[in-house]
Amino acid sequence: MKTFNTTMEELYNLEQSIIKAGVMNMSFSRKGSFSISRNMKKIANELEEYKTQRAELIKQYSDGSDSIGPDSPHWAEFLTEFQSLSSVATEINLNTIAQEDFPEEIAPVTCVLLEFMLEDEKEESK
Repeated sequence: MKTFNTTMEELYNLEQSIIKAGVMNMSFSRKGSFSISRNMKKIANELEEYKTQRAELIKQYSDGSDSIGPDSPHWAEFLTEFQSLSSVATEINLNTIAQEDFPEEIAPVTCVLLEFMLEDEKEESK
């Protein structure tokens, strides 16, 4: 296990990047697959309230729409509240993976995305 400290916005962006990169459909070792799966569940649980609040803010400041942009008359107010919500610190206890758990052929971008789950060097030497 490893403690990962971040903000809600960074965690949300990380989750979305992992999903878009198709990491959940890649072939990792059995241990790697279970660790990644468990970590994604932990991330989803941690983000549940953030996503709800984010959607409510968008609806509130976009007059009921599902999206908002800089051209909205309420953009400044939305941005202030959204930045406050997004900057909340969070801490998750992650299951770690080792480099050996990665697929034989893997793109560097996937390695970068999952770096926060890698075992610390101190753990590897145990």
